[in-house]
Amino acid sequence: GTEARRLRSSLLRHDQLLRTISEGRAFADFAEGEIQFPPTFKFDKGTLDYDTSHKQRIPAWTDRILFRPNGVQVHEYSSVQDATHSDHRPVYATLGLSLVGREGITEPTKRRRRRKESRPEVQVLQ
Repeated sequence: GTEARRLRSSLLRHDQLLRTISEGRAFADFAEGEIQFPPTFKFDKGTLDYDTSHKQRIPAWTDRILFRPNGVQVHEYSSVQDATHSDHRPVYATLGLSLVGREGITEPTKRRRRRKESRPEVQVLQ
């Protein structure tokens, strides 16, 4: 609830990545969805508890998804809190991409392959 939002806000004010981006020291022209999930690091493995070792590390968001924002809509940005196999929690995003007005995107040209290889399929939804 409210206490969790207050704590999250306090931690994000000190977030190294957000500070570095806002100061223009890295990841220029990149964006991130709004973080509305709990910190994803440093957990005791196999538990939902943050670091209880003698180091008592401050929880943080170490796994992030950055993107170039032109034509991108963030539909979902979250973490998997039940994944307790590591001291990190994985994050995921569902993004919408608009290709309207994008220059430099062309249809692939056909070329002759020397050997059979698998190629992933990409579908553009409109």
